[in-house]
Amino acid sequence: MLPPPADIRKSLLKHRKIGPCRLLQIPDNMPGGKRVRHSMQNRMLATKPWNSMSTTGPYSELEYLILAMVGEAVNSGYAMRKEMNRMRGGRWSAESGSVYRVLRRLEKDGLVEEARKVGVPNRERTEYDLTPQGEAALQSWLTFPPDRGEIAFLVDPIRTRAYFLGRLRPADQVRVVKSWLVESKQFVQLLQAELEATPKAATVARGLAYHNMLFLAQARHEWLRKLLAGLRAELNPSISHAVPEEELV
Repeated sequence: MLPPPADIRKSLLKHRKIGPCRLLQIPDNMPGGKRVRHSMQNRMLATKPWNSMSTTGPYSELEYLILAMVGEAVNSGYAMRKEMNRMRGGRWSAESGSVYRVLRRLEKDGLVEEARKVGVPNRERTEYDLTPQGEAALQSWLTFPPDRGEIAFLVDPIRTRAYFLGRLRPADQVRVVKSWLVESKQFVQLLQAELEATPKAATVARGLAYHNMLFLAQARHEWLRKLLAGLRAELNPSISHAVPEEELV
């Protein structure tokens, strides 16, 4: 394989690493540009599970999720959406249009292939299998360390509101956070009920992955209790900082 042209090589050295978003901006009319872009795309696919949602590669979290489900024999769009609704909390949508668009892209890229048609005539479902290239991409995604963006993805709109609670009167801050705690408790109870009704997972990792949302919800609930205690103490330093759970029933 020939090395990149000098001007592209200088760019790579300047940036030390080149993400696909910048890579895809290499124009075809640049000497060797198209060859370099395709070469590096193939190299990245073989070495790192690039994630386009963090602007580092051609495949998103949703696309790797669907690729992994095909590998687990959850290999029709209907079965995938059903499983995704159980998973909750990802940066992806379980809408049928999203799932089938991803399957088409993965098939076009040679990572999955149409394996069979199942079901009654005129209502058949297409099932897919991994290709060897798809298995390699899946193994790479599972084994490559997550980047800081993935670890830091802890989105909570309640936290965003909390930043600006100071715009309310102190008594109103307490009232608002108490209402948040009531909703939080109900959500924790809902997650617990869903997990109890969920069939036992095939592996320990899968079972604890299902519990991830519950653990996060419980942590947020504890944070809200501390927030309410702090606001109460600020409103009236003589009261107890503890927040009895029975108040939230």
